[in-house]
Amino acid sequence: YLIEAVKEQQLIIEGQDKRIETIEADCCSKNESLKSASVDEGGGLDLDGDMAKLYQNSPNPFKTETTIRFEIPQLVNSARLYICNMTGTLLKSIVINQRGPGNVIINANEFNAGMYLYSLVNDGKIIDTKQMLLTE
Repeated sequence: YLIEAVKEQQLIIEGQDKRIETIEADCCSKNESLKSASVDEGGGLDLDGDMAKLYQNSPNPFKTETTIRFEIPQLVNSARLYICNMTGTLLKSIVINQRGPGNVIINANEFNAGMYLYSLVNDGKIIDTKQMLLTE
């Protein structure tokens, strides 16, 4: 009886060893995927290169003009950049027709000095919102 119990125990151990090998292989392949993924300054973990991104305007604060950079995936149908005041009132809507990396230039003469919010909206979904400061 003891020999049968040891044989049964050995089968269990071998089965567990195979499970451990499978789990380790799966874990290692996922770890390699994460290592090759890029974490970008737009705040997203981009595994496929198809994530929408909104970057902080530069310069910020600005006095004459500022540039807002973004990235729009090819599969997006509708992309817009909205600029609002701090109470949420929409001041400007910019249609973005290009896909991939791009930018828009905001001229200070379009707004009064103050703090503003700008949002990237793709296919009706808010991707990100950031603040910009226009000085006098």
